[in-house]
Amino acid sequence: MLFFEPEIYLRVVASMIAGIIIGLERTVYNKPAGIRTFSLVSVGST
Repeated sequence: MLFFEPEIYLRVVASMIAGIIIGLERTVYNKPAGIRTFSLVSVGST
């Protein structure tokens, strides 16, 4: 029996990557919320 589910870690990593991509795009266009904000929000919503 596993004490952790690999799917949970995969979802967290995938949401972090998506948040970083969105935040990077917003940082390039000088929008107020950037990489750190979007990565934290996307991981928090997972």
